[in-house]
Amino acid sequence: MDETRNTTMELDLVDDNDDRDVFPENHFLPAFADRNGVFPGLDGDLDGRPDINQNNNSLPDYLEPFLLYYVDPDDYAYGDDMNNNGVIDRREDDDKPDYPYDKDSEGVHLFTGGRWDNGLQLKLGLLDMRQILGGGRNWMRYAKVEYNTDEPSLGKIQAVNFLKRVKDTIPDELNRFAHDDTFGPMGPITPVGTRGVNPADLIGIGISRYQDRPLRMRNSVVNTTFVEGRLKWFPGFTVRSNAQLDLNFQRKTAFYEANRIQDWTSVVAADYVWKRGNWTVRPQLKYMAQRMSDQKAVVLPAHEVHYYPILRMDYMLSPNTVLKLGVQAPGRFRDVLNNSADYRSQDYLAMVTNTSSYSGYEMSLNAGYQLKR
Repeated sequence: MDETRNTTMELDLVDDNDDRDVFPENHFLPAFADRNGVFPGLDGDLDGRPDINQNNNSLPDYLEPFLLYYVDPDDYAYGDDMNNNGVIDRREDDDKPDYPYDKDSEGVHLFTGGRWDNGLQLKLGLLDMRQILGGGRNWMRYAKVEYNTDEPSLGKIQAVNFLKRVKDTIPDELNRFAHDDTFGPMGPITPVGTRGVNPADLIGIGISRYQDRPLRMRNSVVNTTFVEGRLKWFPGFTVRSNAQLDLNFQRKTAFYEANRIQDWTSVVAADYVWKRGNWTVRPQLKYMAQRMSDQKAVVLPAHEVHYYPILRMDYMLSPNTVLKLGVQAPGRFRDVLNNSADYRSQDYLAMVTNTSSYSGYEMSLNAGYQLKR
């Protein structure tokens, strides 16, 4: 006896194309789907490559030697989090069509503000979004004050304070890099990011689905303060330093007691460029620290420190060929709460790069040797 089954195919009129290239992330014809979609993060500079994975491999740049200098992990990056899931919006990658708002939602988002010539900005807003079928609600009132200044002789300074009153019962699923797919009743046991990742274990890194199951902003007052300076103290020397403090004052609900969650992060990155003849020498140093805790001990605490001294040297063999040498040692990771997770790493690299143009294409040939300890 033959069994007949009905198959339903959904055709979205708007693509899921978070990296904004010519191929959608998902397509009913697999040949048209993007084979190197953004996981995670958007392509903010629209260069066709993910901002945190410029070499388009299976690892985010913040986990790779030398490249980690230019990219901060998600937990250290600053940005608005309007859906209140603990991940800044510009680093989110989901499998949903790119509508301004998610399907199964209706509501209102009103905002106003002003900008002054001295670099000060003010934004006030209210958002009330309800799920028609899912039954969840994202209710928020917020105020954002931001100050920016750019002095050619000094550099750039940014200071932001974002205060919001939140009642959010909508869980948001995302695709994120993760190294531990072990799940507990409240979500991933091992936080997503660099925490506890030893370079020797990077082979196991992959894409994992993240969901804010605890809904830590179910009923909260949240304040985020961020300050960053990109300074040029003298020719050839630049330093980037920032600090961020997130305070989540949870109100008492049927799901949890009143609590305060605080997450502090800091990044310092400095480099100096020295040129002599065909040589370009660039010493670099990057330091990162994070500390997360709460009053009721229901959040997985964290207290970690990263330290990476880097030395890069380029020698021009010809106008199109460069010999590149690099040393990243000794890299150090320290887990203050768990000394058994501490490690040191050493990375050495020698590579020859040749670039050329052919029929409108820019081609690059790389050959080299890398040693990791």
